Amino acid sequence: MSIVYGDLLSASLTGARAVFNDSFPAALSNAAWTRLVLGGAPQSTDGKASMQYGWLTSVPKMAKWTGALQVGGMTGDDFTLTNELHKAAFGVERLAFDRDQLGMITPKTQQLAQEAARYPGELILGLINGGGSASVTSPTYDAAAFFGSSRTYGSSGTIDNTIATAGTSVANFRTDLATARATMMAYADDRGRPMNIVPNVILIHPNDSMVAYEALLTGPGASDPGVTPAAPSGAPMWEARGYTVIEDARLTDTAARYFMHVSPGLAPFIFQQEFAPQLESDTTAESLMRTEEAVYAVRGSFQVGYGLPWLCIYTT
Repeated sequence: MSIVYGDLLSASLTGARAVFNDSFPAALSNAAWTRLVLGGAPQSTDGKASMQYGWLTSVPKMAKWTGALQVGGMTGDDFTLTNELHKAAFGVERLAFDRDQLGMITPKTQQLAQEAARYPGELILGLINGGGSASVTSPTYDAAAFFGSSRTYGSSGTIDNTIATAGTSVANFRTDLATARATMMAYADDRGRPMNIVPNVILIHPNDSMVAYEALLTGPGASDPGVTPAAPSGAPMWEARGYTVIEDARLTDTAARYFMHVSPGLAPFIFQQEFAPQLESDTTAESLMRTEEAVYAVRGSFQVGYGLPWLCIYTT
């Protein structure tokens, strides 16, 4: 029986796209790294190759009208993030079509969707593991290292987002959290007014998970809390006392703790995209004849970058 490859390949791609389009949004919604980026989602560049970021200063203090309006402007510092193309693919041998052995396409497509949702998190961890050093591809708004001890803007005074850790014990974790909380609340805006923001996301290495869990869920006279809970989504992320705790084994500084403030319009990192990951395939019979393989690929154009440094404190 002869096989009509064109029709079979077309139907295969249609089915694979349906699987990808269902699997990718679900995987993205469970990705822990989305809790670290501006808006909790990609910032669209509206089809453009890059986006310029000029951070708004704080607005003037509201006061009784005296006939003169104070108008807040933009800071003199801005930077541009340029999207880059990223791809991943798997191949299916022509013989699999001949033998009607195509059941593996669905699980492989699901894995491709999971990879597309996982990968930006790897890029963000790369920013963190790089020590916050600004570069051409990963600039900061003031061209200084993201983690630094001498940053100022306007009348803010010194903004130091690095603190020395108190140590590795449960009590030390609480001390680090208290120090980070007080430090972040005291950060001042460009007019010298305390921002009064607090950390609500904690990023740690899995080595620190039980210490963090006991530090957040036990107090004087409390019983043993047991083991760190598994998140319902299966992601290495859990909630405790109003904090979202994210564990990531990709952190190279296994003793580091990162205390962050994330809210609508505010986040320490950026994920922007020109177009979202999408599935494509070479589905022509001629290509199958030449290569003896059908290739299914995911393709997207996006970039990650540093956001506002006073929204993340790094304990060293």
